[in-house]
Amino acid sequence: MYEKGDKVAQDFKEAANWYRRAADQSEANAQWRIAQFYKKGLGVEQNDIEAYFWELLAAKFDMPDDAWVPDHSYYAARLSSDDLAAIRTRADNWKPTLSELERGKAAFQCADYNEAFSLLKPLAEKGCTDAQAFLHTMYKNGWGVQKDGGEATRWGDATVASCHLAAEQGDGSSQLDLFQIYFHGSFNVKQDYVEAYFWLCVAGSRMSFGLSKKMYDFSDKITPKQKSDIEARATEWVKRRQ
Repeated sequence: MYEKGDKVAQDFKEAANWYRRAADQSEANAQWRIAQFYKKGLGVEQNDIEAYFWELLAAKFDMPDDAWVPDHSYYAARLSSDDLAAIRTRADNWKPTLSELERGKAAFQCADYNEAFSLLKPLAEKGCTDAQAFLHTMYKNGWGVQKDGGEATRWGDATVASCHLAAEQGDGSSQLDLFQIYFHGSFNVKQDYVEAYFWLCVAGSRMSFGLSKKMYDFSDKITPKQKSDIEARATEWVKRRQ
């Protein structure tokens, strides 16, 4: 969205901010995009060390057609052998910065809802989609907090909005989340098979999720013309953002 100036003013700094946040959470497409931002100095100070590091991380994911291949010769010509070795070691040892989120999830799964709430709410307020979704569930059911339909709705709406924002920026996981949201009608969103199939097509065109649109039968949910139109719309959507 911010990178392309789609519906908002083009802002490379803001795009870099969103890509970095998603990259830190192991989103491979965001890792590749932030690498290109560092490589070209878009919205961040040009930095070949950071660019190579993020390219190496993104390349760990299985992409079709070798879409994400680090430009080893480019960096070999610009960085010392010591730098290259240090970057590779750093990439090999990297772990996503999800400690608070993972702790919150673990507490939730153990039914320690007070602890889960204390860990997840600050993250939710900072825009973490997963944490927002957990808060929606906790307020909806009265787990760890007083049952509150208004707060449940607020955090459900925030979850969907965060998914849309990240999906528009190319976050494949969020695109797949939107498919699930529209397919099942989650978070008080009206069930919409057209939007569900659109986001499944978008997600499936960019990443290897081990999930294909063929795994879901839409034959009794959308017409053949709708299916064709949605696929064309998804293809055009992806092309505009490449």
